[in-house]
Amino acid sequence: MEVKVSPKVPSPTSLICRGIAVKDVPGIFRLCHELGYEPHQTGFGDRIADIIERPGNAVFVAADAEDGLLGFIHAFIHHAIEIKPCVQIQSLVVGQAARLRGVSELLIGAVEEWARAEGVHTLSLYCSSHCDEAHDFYAAQGFNAATTAARFKKGLD
Repeated sequence: MEVKVSPKVPSPTSLICRGIAVKDVPGIFRLCHELGYEPHQTGFGDRIADIIERPGNAVFVAADAEDGLLGFIHAFIHHAIEIKPCVQIQSLVVGQAARLRGVSELLIGAVEEWARAEGVHTLSLYCSSHCDEAHDFYAAQGFNAATTAARFKKGLD
């Protein structure tokens, strides 16, 4: 699905936002690693392919004028019994060198447009409690801290 992006902050003409392509997989892996995630390289591209093939998921990338990957965002429509559907931002990753250049705003703008096109009118995301700069950024983008929670996980054999 093509989305016309109208970010809240005008982006420099040197930035583009587009849907993900196969050529972006190595760059996304690099950005995840740069942010401190330890993705397993085996099957990484397959996981991305699985996500983008599933209805209700969107992955956008931001690139420079030479199409060099600067960041990406993955969002999906979250359905739950107790709340109306919302678009959950699963990941928003921007390389250190590209921060403070409007990349995150551009990517969030793409997700906002996609959500509206899907008939969903609420965005949601989780952010680690130690990421104060990210909290400030999200507040500046119009997000409100809805709750404080702990994430629990259990491995299944």
